[in-house]
Amino acid sequence: MSKSHIYGLDSLRAIAALIVVLSHIELVKESNKITNCFSLMPSGHTGVILFFVISGFLITSLLLQEQIVNKSISIKKFYLRRILRIWPLYYLVLFISVILFNYKPEVNTVVLCLTILPNIAHVLNCGWAVNPPVWSIGVEEQFYLIWPSLIKFAKSKILLILILIVIGYTILPHILLFIIKRTNFANSNVPNFINLFFASAKFNCMALGGILAYLIHYNSKVLIVIRNKYLSKIFILIPFILWGFNFEFYYFTD
Repeated sequence: MSKSHIYGLDSLRAIAALIVVLSHIELVKESNKITNCFSLMPSGHTGVILFFVISGFLITSLLLQEQIVNKSISIKKFYLRRILRIWPLYYLVLFISVILFNYKPEVNTVVLCLTILPNIAHVLNCGWAVNPPVWSIGVEEQFYLIWPSLIKFAKSKILLILILIVIGYTILPHILLFIIKRTNFANSNVPNFINLFFASAKFNCMALGGILAYLIHYNSKVLIVIRNKYLSKIFILIPFILWGFNFEFYYFTD
């Protein structure tokens, strides 16, 4: 895979950002009881999911490229790059949010946000609203904790692991809820915890991007099918049809 910039991803990012912005406009209209003559974009989670898929694609691509060029992956350098790229801005946003909105967070929220676990604060419902959108940073950072090691040591099994992550994180919560609802924990907070955790842990979405990166990197024969001029049109059309029918899989939303 070339190191050259993939310009098409810029367009995808722009589309994802636009979907999220339009969705939040609708939320503001609803909260302020503004007449909604035309709903611009009701499903902002589509944009969020797209961001996670792109992130998984890029990180996997970079790690696979490094493995080919350097014959190995420097996990220490990977973490250092991620820290320098994300942490300064992350903590700055938290600081400005607290000052700007005069927010007095609970101790649990402070600890979880300072340790880059804002999504866990959301799951535990312990007053995480210092800056709600930062939950996605927590998800990405937790993905980065395991991902370079998996790419480095799993090697030939990485595609299988990616597929299992997608299936596991999508199916496992349904299995757990099915079991728990038939136990003494049915009326506890456990079902809600599972729902929130898996709905916010977007490893399945990021792994989906990783699968595409793997297929492209190793020039898989699957790409021949995907690139077929007739089948590619069908693959593009299917998501729009499902979207039009308001179809969604709960654990692929936010």
